[in-house]
Amino acid sequence: MWTRRGLYLFVRNFYSLKCVQCLKSAQSKRVCMISLPFFGYFTSKNETKSLLSANLIHDKLRNGDFEDVINLLESSEGHLFSDCEFNCLLSYAYWKWAVTSEDESDFFVPTKSADTELSLLSFSAKIDKSFFYALRAYECNSGSADANKMMGLTLTATSEGFISRRRNLSSIIAYLEAAVELDPSDWESHHYLGAHYLETIRFEGPIMMAVDRFFFGVPYRTYDDALEHLLRAEELSPACSCYNLAKIAAVYYKKSKYELAKHYIEKAVNFKCRNRRDEREKEEAAKVLIEWARYTNYFKTVQIR
Repeated sequence: MWTRRGLYLFVRNFYSLKCVQCLKSAQSKRVCMISLPFFGYFTSKNETKSLLSANLIHDKLRNGDFEDVINLLESSEGHLFSDCEFNCLLSYAYWKWAVTSEDESDFFVPTKSADTELSLLSFSAKIDKSFFYALRAYECNSGSADANKMMGLTLTATSEGFISRRRNLSSIIAYLEAAVELDPSDWESHHYLGAHYLETIRFEGPIMMAVDRFFFGVPYRTYDDALEHLLRAEELSPACSCYNLAKIAAVYYKKSKYELAKHYIEKAVNFKCRNRRDEREKEEAAKVLIEWARYTNYFKTVQIR
């Protein structure tokens, strides 16, 4: 015998996600027609609106409409999400908007005033805002995977110069390791953790390694440690990042596994770009391939389509 609560849960779980995943298709319109009357009976209009708005925000993030996401979140005043999630989403939107922008040449231009139009914010201003919201999210819930991830990513972006980057590297890694432990299914956390593990072995000479450990407190990681997370990112989200593919290729090249290095660098130089950042990373991958081909004939057979 269906109770009112049981019927509500059944309808909500079965129909609600289908209702908001693909609003433009004819099928989803039919689903909406079925589900929304139940929402009207069992839930308030505000709850239904919140569900649709929350899914709209996540859809826009996936589609790269970061400015729209920021406008939606700031106009919602945080009512759609918990304080931590709200700040994480704003931090991620500003960070992603910055790193996928056309130009990063103004990285350390001073942040503009608060009344500056959103579309006119410089790269550094977007990163500053991202770090501000990441810090707020972490203060709300230091046990949040997203909060730890955003602290690691924004701390990386705000570390100006070589010395600052080396000093902050241990903290960045600690945040990203926490993010991976709390949410092992997030490919971005695995990707950036693997990339930062490679940073720890940037200098292989004993003197520079000693300087890194003694003066900057950089933790020691191996190529295998980095490769584990880079491959995990690729497994969770295939062709997720040109940079990830290039880093995997670089590790295999260091390990003299040229067949695997060739496989991944070929995927990197033929990566389907989605934004300016992808284009920059693809150009860098092509330069790496040219350099390898100079010293190893093996890479001259790589096909660039």
